[in-house]
Amino acid sequence: MTSLFREDLSSIPAYVPGRTIPGAIKIASNEVTDGPDKVVLDAVMAAVGGCNRYPDTSSTELRAAIANALNRDLQAQNMSTDSHIAPTQIVVGNGSVSLLQHLIQATCPAGANVVMAWRSFEAYPIMGHVAQANLVQVPNLPNGKHDLGTMAEAAQDPNTGIVLLCNPNNPTGETFSHTDLVEFLQKVPSTVLVALDEAYYHYNRLGTFPHSMELLSAYPNLVVLRTFSKAYGLAGLRVGYLVGSEETCRELSKVVIPFATGLAAQAAAVAALTLRDQLLARTDTIVEERQRVTQALRTIGFEVHNSEANFVWLPRTDAQQLTDYLTEQKVLVRGFVGDGVRVTISTRAENDQFLDAIAGYPAI
Repeated sequence: MTSLFREDLSSIPAYVPGRTIPGAIKIASNEVTDGPDKVVLDAVMAAVGGCNRYPDTSSTELRAAIANALNRDLQAQNMSTDSHIAPTQIVVGNGSVSLLQHLIQATCPAGANVVMAWRSFEAYPIMGHVAQANLVQVPNLPNGKHDLGTMAEAAQDPNTGIVLLCNPNNPTGETFSHTDLVEFLQKVPSTVLVALDEAYYHYNRLGTFPHSMELLSAYPNLVVLRTFSKAYGLAGLRVGYLVGSEETCRELSKVVIPFATGLAAQAAAVAALTLRDQLLARTDTIVEERQRVTQALRTIGFEVHNSEANFVWLPRTDAQQLTDYLTEQKVLVRGFVGDGVRVTISTRAENDQFLDAIAGYPAI
């Protein structure tokens, strides 16, 4: 019988979400423990009352609110007056991951190169395969950082359509600086799109972090992606956004699925932005716990990378065994076979439960 589907689909792995087991703590998916504020919940309930109507496919109110928030940041960072974000430079989507998929589709005809660091976000290779692109995976440096020099060299190939950067990198938590990014952009051909995935941007406390929004006017081939799933705690509603040149946003909008960002998601994100300072202040607690957990793990004897995200990375060749052991202790983490284990930073109580469990691992 002839298959109904593309022959190459059999070789494409499905994305595997973090597991959920009754009675176990789940620190595998980089979720925020705190639930939505009442203001956000009220906005969601009000929006649901109009669910007989399609949502605004352009997300007009939300794009204006995002632009306002980003411009506040630029002013606070004392950026030049040239650094101004207009709503027309923003595209909203069903999570930033969906926008990345659309970017690859829009920039890469079948067989074009997608350059990415590896290991990085596990959905990147899947998205490249779905678009029938050619994956160019550049191994991370030994410290878990992107090898930006080699990635820039790979981008010189005239067959390259897009470069994917993840900063802080998921799952290693490592980062590159503003200077690193500028040097990289200066080397990459202007005909190659550079997608900077900043899903964990709000957890980065290094003073050298890239001021990515400032660079958009100088580098029209740069786009920045952020999400409401992490620091804003709206993972279940699926809403993210991309910021780039007006031309990029106009072209990308041609492939974005109409009405992909629902009424409730748009309303929740707008409401969350009114509480922005309050919600982002919660990241300070996560950062403090990240430091505590990192030090505790190193004291026990584990190698831990320097993370600027809401998770820590333990490079382990025995990642599967460690993951299975912790599962038996009712602690769910994310293991990557042969590479390492990613552990989400949660509440102090759950972090302590994890530390107690891993301290008993027999093969430190």
